[in-house]
Amino acid sequence: MRFTHKIMLMPLMAAFAFIVILIVTSMSIQKSQDLIEQIESEYFQALELGHDLEKLAIQIRHTLNTAIVIDDEDMTIEADTMSTNFKSLIERGYQIGIVREIDLSGIEKTFNIFYTLGRQTTIDMIRNGLNEELYENVGRMNAEYDDLLIKLAEMTTKQKSDMTGAFQWARERQKKLRHVVRLSIFLSLASLVVFSVFTILSIIRPIRTLTGVTEAIAHGNLDQEIDYKSKDEMGRLADSFGKMQSSLKTHIADLETANNDLSHANSDLKAAQAQLVQSEKMASLGRLVAGVAHEFNNPIGAIQSSNSTLKTGISKLESHLITKDVTIQSDEKLSKIVMTIVNLQGVIEKGTHRVANIVKRMKSFARLDEADLQKADIHEIIEDTIAMVSHDHKPGVRIIRKFGEIPGIICYPAKLSQLCLQLIGNANKAVDENGEITLITSVASDFVILQVRDNGVGIPTNLLSKVFDPGFTGWGVGVGVGLGLAICYSIMEEHNGDISIASNPGIGTTVTVKIPMHVDVK
Repeated sequence: MRFTHKIMLMPLMAAFAFIVILIVTSMSIQKSQDLIEQIESEYFQALELGHDLEKLAIQIRHTLNTAIVIDDEDMTIEADTMSTNFKSLIERGYQIGIVREIDLSGIEKTFNIFYTLGRQTTIDMIRNGLNEELYENVGRMNAEYDDLLIKLAEMTTKQKSDMTGAFQWARERQKKLRHVVRLSIFLSLASLVVFSVFTILSIIRPIRTLTGVTEAIAHGNLDQEIDYKSKDEMGRLADSFGKMQSSLKTHIADLETANNDLSHANSDLKAAQAQLVQSEKMASLGRLVAGVAHEFNNPIGAIQSSNSTLKTGISKLESHLITKDVTIQSDEKLSKIVMTIVNLQGVIEKGTHRVANIVKRMKSFARLDEADLQKADIHEIIEDTIAMVSHDHKPGVRIIRKFGEIPGIICYPAKLSQLCLQLIGNANKAVDENGEITLITSVASDFVILQVRDNGVGIPTNLLSKVFDPGFTGWGVGVGVGLGLAICYSIMEEHNGDISIASNPGIGTTVTVKIPMHVDVK
């Protein structure tokens, strides 16, 4: 049932209840009126009939007695008229419903006997006078007259008793009718109240349901459903609300997907930007190293050339002195000078060799000529990186190498140098003084495995899943901070490789890098 129908039914029910009360009240009033009319039309008529009959009977006897006294036979005609009236009243009594026919027939029979005997006796006494033969008739006439009066009195008494009973019945009837009216009013009002409460509840319950669902949705619970099935307006509202809720969930899901995509794109953009910045730094470093190496190479070459000439000169001096039959050992002063020159020449040679080696490793680390895909030695890349960060190591930190037999791999050497620099630098930050950094290389299937292991502070377990997020810095110093690991992850994606981290807080961290040997890279 629709809400409009339910709402409209309330005044209709009120009107119906009013009509029922009105009908019941009207019926009660009508029945009371009918009862009053019945009492007035029947009982009063019956009482009046009894009095009239008794009055006529007395008048008839009085007329007959008067006729005898004044010796006037014509008065019997007047008595006949009264007799006719008496019989007419009897006939009218038959029309009154409450007067029993058996009572009227007995009165009529007694009256006929009385009047026939009385009229004839009156005429005989007027004509013949009183004699012994008439005594018996007079006695019989008086007896019938007394019997008639008794029957009329009994009928009147009975009518009075019946009328009293009728009034008593009427009072009880009115009392019952009042109860019926009150009960009808109560039932009508109770029905109206029950229907009103039912109607109100049928409206309030779905509204409360909708309110509860809307509050749940307002608190973020979009899975709350409306359990209300109906064809009324509230049912259609619930259906529309359900469709809106489903649409809202779809839109929110789409928005979350778009937000996730945007977040991933932003992360990728940050990683790419960081990698671009890092690559630019590496390129700048490469150019700086190239310039420094170029500037170093000229004086180093001159020093090496001069040192070679000096070494040759010392040899020639020794040969010349020998030809002059002079030994260096025989001249103490000359011996000291020559030994000093030889020692200084050795120092110069070692120093220039070391500087040349440093310049070589700087050029190798910068790898300006290795930005493209090419074959490289992973161990050489690692050693170059160690040489570059050796000055930054904490005191007492040991670097342990556990290198396997690793063939050359196809890679981007400059980017792998960048990866090794980040991982070794992170491990150096994680360990304390006198800590250990272990570098392990091996081959598994078609992959070269590089593990960088430290015995530092480690990373909390709840933060391990976030270490590759760009810009994430809240997980400590165990494996580096900022964008470093995000760049490492990006480098491994370019190589179609993989990078993972295992860590135990307080024990240490292991970073495992898998580089394919025979797979085309991006």
